[in-house]
Amino acid sequence: MPLIFYQSSDYTNNHSHVNSNGEASLRCRKVDLYRSMITVGNPSFISKQKIREYGLARTIYSSVIEKVGIVFENIQSDRNGMRIQPIYHAHVSDKKRIVSYNLGMAFAKFYAEKLLNIPSLVHVESLKALGAIEFVDPEEGRGREPDLVGQCLNGDWHVFEAKGMSTNQLNTKILSAKEQVQRVESIDGIPPQTLNACATYFNDERILTYLVDPESKKEKRYKVKREKIFDSNYKPIFLFEDALNKKLELRVEDDFRYYAINLEAKGVNLTVGIEEEIHDLIQQRELFEFPSSLRSKLIEQRSQEIERNYSIGSDGIIVKYRDY
Repeated sequence: MPLIFYQSSDYTNNHSHVNSNGEASLRCRKVDLYRSMITVGNPSFISKQKIREYGLARTIYSSVIEKVGIVFENIQSDRNGMRIQPIYHAHVSDKKRIVSYNLGMAFAKFYAEKLLNIPSLVHVESLKALGAIEFVDPEEGRGREPDLVGQCLNGDWHVFEAKGMSTNQLNTKILSAKEQVQRVESIDGIPPQTLNACATYFNDERILTYLVDPESKKEKRYKVKREKIFDSNYKPIFLFEDALNKKLELRVEDDFRYYAINLEAKGVNLTVGIEEEIHDLIQQRELFEFPSSLRSKLIEQRSQEIERNYSIGSDGIIVKYRDY
């Protein structure tokens, strides 16, 4: 099983267990990164102008589905580990920047779930597009906000700034990420439990991430409509229906029931779906908090995924190979 490596520091109180005391590793598969990329992507890039110019289906495909292709094309994974694909080095500088940005986001989502048990981590730009976030800033608090906001099942808030790079600038990038997350004082009046600066370096041999939880400088206050976190997290799955002109269909495997759709992105054939109960609550517009009854079911399914051909998140989203 391929490993990715990380060094984490400055986590305190209930999250001190995240500190690695040096370098540590986690098992990670490309299918895990496909799922991360789908859920942590930025559907707000689907602008009205792009839809007018290219049509809805093409716009959704390029804004969401092709991000899966970024992982497929640029990440190599085998028994020897996970690393960057040689093709990455042939990209022009602009494409390298886009690839690095998106891979940095995918790894941030992976660590958020694995180390901090954050099921839903969404892009601040997505929340802006939904009218779901408000910034209450004092004059001296102007500046760039972090990339991502997430919430644990107990209601605690977490903030992430994700960086990705193919040259070893970890020390520089982690400082930049810290400066952005440190700006956040509170979300809905409550200080976030963690402010995560996350910088990932991928090279021809392995993948290494620095994670730091700095103290807040108390410059930015957010107000977030919590239900919109769920809307934004699951939105890409339902956008696939429009992009592919297909409907999510109910499937049952190993007593796990989920609605899913098949998609293809740059040669990788996947099934992507949502656990049945969550799907139904979203359709009925009744998903205001994550159903506690699902926790044990999802934990059981996730314990089996390593030996099988799928990746399932603590948010109930599943990504599965079709030609494993």
